[in-house]
Amino acid sequence: SYDDGTEVTLTAVPDIGSVFAGWSGDPDCKDGQVTMNAGKICTATFELAGLYVDINSGSDVTGCGSPASPCRTISFTLTQTAGNEAIYVAAGTYGSDTGETFPLNLWPGTALICQGAGYTTVIDQGVYDTAILGAAGASVSGCTIIGVPAVDDNGTSFTVDNCMIDLGGGCCTGIALSGNST
Repeated sequence: SYDDGTEVTLTAVPDIGSVFAGWSGDPDCKDGQVTMNAGKICTATFELAGLYVDINSGSDVTGCGSPASPCRTISFTLTQTAGNEAIYVAAGTYGSDTGETFPLNLWPGTALICQGAGYTTVIDQGVYDTAILGAAGASVSGCTIIGVPAVDDNGTSFTVDNCMIDLGGGCCTGIALSGNST
């Protein structure tokens, strides 16, 4: 209970892996400063920490990567980070014809997380070159990856989890491992 007219400062504390995105609810909540003159409902909104990519609604401009303003291509998004960051990739097909530059060279610690249900996020290099080059501590999950090889660990310890590897009718191997990769 607060006296009428008391100013209250709201504080939002995100969990690890999340970032505070803003306040919603009563109009007085928007700036995080509330003047108590009646009951108020304020809601803190959080987003997953990292960069976002969406081939359908994104734009490759400096500063892209938020959920509200995603980048368009994975290759451009990789220029916006130095690693140790998650990159969330929306459903769609990401290939040379949509502006991707291959191979996608992951930074150390990068987690490339495909969000399309049922492997509907497709990274399509085609059949004659590597689609993704790994890096130390990096990972890829939830994607359909097309290329020969689809993934190369680049001599590092790298993780590929819950992905569908499609050789696109090519020969040879889908995953080239030389380090302590899984």
